[in-house]
Amino acid sequence: MDKLGKILESVVARQPSSATFVEARLRLALAAVLGADLAAGCQALEVRASTLCITTANPALAHQLR
Repeated sequence: MDKLGKILESVVARQPSSATFVEARLRLALAAVLGADLAAGCQALEVRASTLCITTANPALAHQLR
């Protein structure tokens, strides 16, 4: 038997609006890594190939993310 999380992941990936779910998962992961305060300073998340691009107006945060 597969875990429900594995089954849902494959089902969600096939949905037309899966980009919304991916963005939500990325925001949650980013908040877990950076903390909620720093993650709130990130305006845009974009995935290009296998690279996560983050846009922020805070130069210090941008430097740390590099």
